[in-house]
Amino acid sequence: MSATDERVRTPGTASGLAAVLAFVAFVVPLRAEADEGVDVTWSAPDECPSSAELRHRVTARVPGDASVRARGRVEKRAGRYRLTLEIATASSRGERALDASTCEALASSAAVVIAMSVAPASAREDDPPADAPAPAPAPAPAPAPAPVVTTSPPAAERSTDAPASEPRSRFLARAHVVGDAGLLPSATIGGGLAFGVVLLRDVSLEASANLWASQDGTVDGAPTRGASFGLFSAGARACWTLTHGIEIAPCVGAEIARVSATGFGAAKVSEASAVTWGPEGLIAGRLPVYGPLSLRAAVGAFLPMSRQSFVINAAGTVHRPEPVAFRTFVGPEVRF
Repeated sequence: MSATDERVRTPGTASGLAAVLAFVAFVVPLRAEADEGVDVTWSAPDECPSSAELRHRVTARVPGDASVRARGRVEKRAGRYRLTLEIATASSRGERALDASTCEALASSAAVVIAMSVAPASAREDDPPADAPAPAPAPAPAPAPAPVVTTSPPAAERSTDAPASEPRSRFLARAHVVGDAGLLPSATIGGGLAFGVVLLRDVSLEASANLWASQDGTVDGAPTRGASFGLFSAGARACWTLTHGIEIAPCVGAEIARVSATGFGAAKVSEASAVTWGPEGLIAGRLPVYGPLSLRAAVGAFLPMSRQSFVINAAGTVHRPEPVAFRTFVGPEVRF
């Protein structure tokens, strides 16, 4: 009897095992296929949600049979988070850039953008089979709007080519302190203003005017005889930006300078002035401070085309400009 019972139970056990194996063989591939439909990863700072959390948020927003692949990289700049995101679906491929004050908000926006890139599967399931007979046309039917999948970014999103999509500055204004060594008897400083226009992303033109502090020059061997000198200059230059962020730009231009002198220490004093012009070359740097405000500085040289001497009769030469005058300026600049 026990042998008979054993033979009766054996077929039942084998049948149950076969059913379990068949179920596993059917379910596991389906689960793997479903998991492969949404493939989302990003590299982000530690305080940001993980790739698994971002993938979960996307999966909750798309149809079960959706297929999308997204790769992203998060950078923290000046207290804000910026995401560069590449999205690929069965029908499209593109790149996006998102910006948010917190990484949590950035993850939510990224999940929405990725989900928007996937066409609803229900739109494909509603299409009639190819071999089904065409329905009879209704009298004067109104055309149904076709489903539209937009690729335009939402309000919080910007193109990856951020400089091209962001508002570009067209004009600039600057107040600066200037320095000169060469046109007057000794090195001097002054103040000036500059206004310009940004023609292209990397090229700008500006015009400036500068007024320098006056100083005295004397005749060698006669310290009580000399003249008080003043300097005014105006010019224009073009600058070509080589780098971005902290900008470095070579500048070339031309300048007109007027040197004036009023004599002292003689029985009869007089006034005289000389005007010269020449090319100017500078290396300028620009450091963004906040919003449109930045700090701009430059150093270079001015080559006067003529150098007239200032002389006191019967005493000697008071001053003659140098062949090369070294220049510098620094000051706040606004671009708008």
